[in-house]
Amino acid sequence: MHLQFIEPCKRYADLIIPEGGNNKIAVDILTMYIKKHLKNEK
Repeated sequence: MHLQFIEPCKRYADLIIPEGGNNKIAVDILTMYIKKHLKNEK
């Protein structure tokens, strides 16, 4: 199922986090980046 639906879409992705939600470091960096940009919009 992964090969059928996920793999073909990867080429359109702006960001791919290796290991998905299990990659705590990448998720934390992305979270900080989003919070920073949301804070600057105000």
